[in-house]
Amino acid sequence: MQTAAQILYGVRSYQDRNGEERSQWTRIGAAFPCRDGSWNLIFDYFPNQVGTTINMRPARTADASSSGDD
Repeated sequence: MQTAAQILYGVRSYQDRNGEERSQWTRIGAAFPCRDGSWNLIFDYFPNQVGTTINMRPARTADASSSGDD
């Protein structure tokens, strides 16, 4: 069974006006599996802010048909 493509997100934590911890998720690219089990990562945008986490998640149906203008 072949593994499906994944979506890459940049996740940044911050405090809102009320001092509550929040996270901002930005779609930044996609990941495609290779035959040897490794992954190719294709970045549309590469976050440069210190403390940003790059998260890889399975594509949802809505993500797969998105134009990328999120």
